[in-house]
Amino acid sequence: EVVIEINFKNAQYPIIISVTHVPELNVLSIKENGLEIGSSVRLSRLQEVLKEVIAEREIYETASCRAICEQLKWFAGKQVKNVASVGGNICTASPISDLNPLWMASRADFRIVDSKGNIRTVHAKDFFLGYRKVDLAQGEILHSIFLPWSRHFEFVKEFKQSHRREDDIALVNAGMRVYLKE
Repeated sequence: EVVIEINFKNAQYPIIISVTHVPELNVLSIKENGLEIGSSVRLSRLQEVLKEVIAEREIYETASCRAICEQLKWFAGKQVKNVASVGGNICTASPISDLNPLWMASRADFRIVDSKGNIRTVHAKDFFLGYRKVDLAQGEILHSIFLPWSRHFEFVKEFKQSHRREDDIALVNAGMRVYLKE
């Protein structure tokens, strides 16, 4: 998004800091109750790990993983997925984001850290405040995303409508979750 703004909108960013190689932001950790995803994890790496998780875990636990993996299949080209980060995609708060509706539907939590090391957690559904506005204060960054395993009788599904099936901007996106109780 930053490169697009520089190239096409004449935006000026006098300082750009790359967090690509910060180990704490590149964590991909399988936990007992879900998956921790560092904000700097590349979308291609996330897709690989989600496929592994889907193959190894109980099917009912991976409804969110399957929906995100399916959406990533149609998300941009390989070159973009190899450089685009999970956190960058989230924090741009694009109204046509392929993934943000799924983070919300999946009950994901966003872990935010400030420059003093203070950490707070925000539910994905509460993180997006408006058009390209997110719940990040000055000096805060998105540290990681926690994607909980889905429960028995919980279903998560993605939807994307675009002019072309592959590598196209969405006209409409949706992330849906249904949880059935007895």
